[in-house]
Amino acid sequence: MKTYISTLAAQVINNKNKPISPNEVGLQIPDEVIVAFNELIKRRWDGNESEFTQNDVIELILDISEETKGNLTRSSIFDRGYLNIESIYGKEGWDVTYEKPGIGDDFVAMFIFKKDGAINQIKS
Repeated sequence: MKTYISTLAAQVINNKNKPISPNEVGLQIPDEVIVAFNELIKRRWDGNESEFTQNDVIELILDISEETKGNLTRSSIFDRGYLNIESIYGKEGWDVTYEKPGIGDDFVAMFIFKKDGAINQIKS
């Protein structure tokens, strides 16, 4: 804790502070999460889409984290929003759908990745 406070104190002493911009606040997704999603996208790609469960990706994230001596847990993945990847993959050309069950629904949460614009092409 002292190191953290010392870092904040140094910012005050340097007197070069300005309000933070929205671009500086972005969620930092750990590499383990990106690697797990990338692997499942490739592994489950059928030529049109890649579909896998939330549990599939969490298990793979935790396996990778354990292998690399990371500190991710199931709770930290949810608490820190590490599964909120739709926008970052959207910027890379994916149309990402996250389907989660509602109250009384009997299915597991799923991620579906399609090439951006593929949904419109299929409907046409």
